Amino acid sequence: MAVVTLKVYTTLKDRLGFSQIDLEAENLKQAVEKLCDMNKEIKNILFENKNKIKNYFVITLNSEIIDNSRISRIKLTDGDIINIFPPVSGG
Repeated sequence: MAVVTLKVYTTLKDRLGFSQIDLEAENLKQAVEKLCDMNKEIKNILFENKNKIKNYFVITLNSEIIDNSRISRIKLTDGDIINIFPPVSGG
């Protein structure tokens, strides 16, 4: 398992009570699921169903935007940085 840093922003940060956390995971989906285990409401916010993250969330791995449908296939290595950006709106 890799030790990675997962960062969240705006409404996700407010609901979780932190902006980043270090955790162990083998792949990107497992890292996101571990985040969801910390607050069950987050799973309902992030996922359309148990396997697919809503398209309007942007996930990056080491600054590279990831296709949300591929998160279970993305392996992690020690020191990776995951960012989860919620949808942004405004005028």
